[in-house]
Amino acid sequence: MPISADGTRLAIVKMTGNPPVVPATPTFITARMTGESVAYAPTSTTSGELDPSGQVRDSIITGGATTGDVNFEVSDNDFLDEALGAVFGGLWVADELLPDLLLPMYLVEKTFPSIPAVGSSSYHRFEDSVFTNLTLNITPGSPVTGSAGISGGVLSLGTAIIAGATYPDSGDAPVLSPADVTIAMDAWGATSCFGTLTMNFDNGARGIECIGTLGTASQVRGRFNCTIEAEAYYSNDAPLQSLLDQDSFPVMVEMSDSLGAPIYTFEFPKCKLTAAPVVAGGTDTDVVVALSIQALYDAT
Repeated sequence: MPISADGTRLAIVKMTGNPPVVPATPTFITARMTGESVAYAPTSTTSGELDPSGQVRDSIITGGATTGDVNFEVSDNDFLDEALGAVFGGLWVADELLPDLLLPMYLVEKTFPSIPAVGSSSYHRFEDSVFTNLTLNITPGSPVTGSAGISGGVLSLGTAIIAGATYPDSGDAPVLSPADVTIAMDAWGATSCFGTLTMNFDNGARGIECIGTLGTASQVRGRFNCTIEAEAYYSNDAPLQSLLDQDSFPVMVEMSDSLGAPIYTFEFPKCKLTAAPVVAGGTDTDVVVALSIQALYDAT
């Protein structure tokens, strides 16, 4: 019978060793999520063989890859910490994370209860998976939300948990709202009213296909890139002048709990505007400046 998405689970565990393997008794990190789309998509090709019938003789799977997103509302939790570290390619040290060159591999496991019948479950597993990107969205009137992109290998199916596997509770830290967010952006940013802000982090990871394997054989990390898209109500020309002058400036986005204690603070020491169009969208709409910001490497 059909099942509800509410009962499903997505969990990850970091693979270890060289080559990476799943730990013998894995302790999974369960995602606090609003939905997911992680799935294996094979590349199918129809045979070009000539046939007197005038019909297709065969369909061949010639490749494939696992891709998809895990969507979530932002809170202080282990899954978000792990995803940030994986996309940044660094390690958390004293609650600080810096971009680095690591590309950790994960086993991603999806659990579907009551499949094929009540009392049993179906487990969809994707080894050699990596986090490729992560996006955080801040819009008044909605919770702070995010999405983490995953790329992985071939799907395997199971009917039971991995022997010795555990799934610690993912916690119940409150979901953050835009009221919990503070934005600092150059001198003109101090007097700006921001309508939306999105932070995009991408490590450029890509799958490598080799003869002798079906789909992704390994993963390679690319260049780490961070961009910010923001919409501010138009009140002065300072952002446009900054764009024309190609000024560099720092950006900070801080997310705090209800008592004002910082939970996540994103600091971008050096940024430049790449676009700042002023848009009058139509009748009864507010004039806004759409800010596109590129974060740059800062040696300090």
